[in-house]
Amino acid sequence: MDAKSGDILGMATYPYYDPNNYNKYKPWERRNFVITDIFEPGSVMKPFFIGMALDRGYISEHYTVDGENGKTEVYGRIIRDVHPYGRLTLDEVLIKSSNVGTVKIAKFLSRKDVEELMQKIHFKDSFGILPGEVKPKLPDYRYPANIVYSSIGQGLSANLLNLCSAFSLLATGYMPKPRIILYTEDEEGKRTYYQSEIIRQGLFSERVMKWLHKNLIKVVEEGTAKLARSDYFTIAGKTGTSQKFDFSLGRYSRDKVVAYFVGYFPATDPRFVAGISVDEPKGLAYGGTAAAPYFKEMVERVSAYYKLKPDKMGKSASELRRKQ
Repeated sequence: MDAKSGDILGMATYPYYDPNNYNKYKPWERRNFVITDIFEPGSVMKPFFIGMALDRGYISEHYTVDGENGKTEVYGRIIRDVHPYGRLTLDEVLIKSSNVGTVKIAKFLSRKDVEELMQKIHFKDSFGILPGEVKPKLPDYRYPANIVYSSIGQGLSANLLNLCSAFSLLATGYMPKPRIILYTEDEEGKRTYYQSEIIRQGLFSERVMKWLHKNLIKVVEEGTAKLARSDYFTIAGKTGTSQKFDFSLGRYSRDKVVAYFVGYFPATDPRFVAGISVDEPKGLAYGGTAAAPYFKEMVERVSAYYKLKPDKMGKSASELRRKQ
């Protein structure tokens, strides 16, 4: 998406089908999963919950948290980190994507805080731009456990369009309504253009936005999304890996996940926001391994197409185009 206008510049799902022979495919094979299906977003939600705690003044940038060696109990459930951590700074909680650190921070938030946050990031409704678009599904935030689990992306669900739009707020401070149609044309050739519309503005204070921006870049440069790192462009974003709920067993699956990377680029002057989700990846099934590498490839292809000047020193636009 164009981060400033909301124009959807690319949208794709795989496996795909042949529209000329659609009757040969099952209904689910013809779905646009970007908008028709919602999944738990996992750690992609962490910047918003940590940012809200910072913005409300419940914690400061100097806050530290005990990682409890990668395991803590929250409302009768064990929350784990991929790696065991000891004392973590606030920066490290986000960069290393610590579940333990995030849930401890989320305990500061009230029902009012979280409901206001969901309203700000447009998680209470759909955009209504395409047929079949579904709105996010939120839990009842009267229960503190739902606040805590939502902070690590469990118990709430959204589609990829909602996640990308939420990240446009992190990128620019405002959210344009996604636009899929630029204009319509009547029989006489007269065009009616759809105007860009800002539907959200002002997520957090400038101080908190700067902190998030700095650390979302570090997520890519030195954290869980190192495989998304480009030699040419500064990228900011967040990985996510969410376990799929197995309704037949009544619990979260141990081997079926959805992997994400959602971010924006060039981070020094955000122009695009994008997301990649992989449903039930095989092998190293994490956002940092199943989605992040392809985000890097997309960034470099899109940037070469638009002839963007690399924002990392020592790299030229012509060098990038030769690589492509």
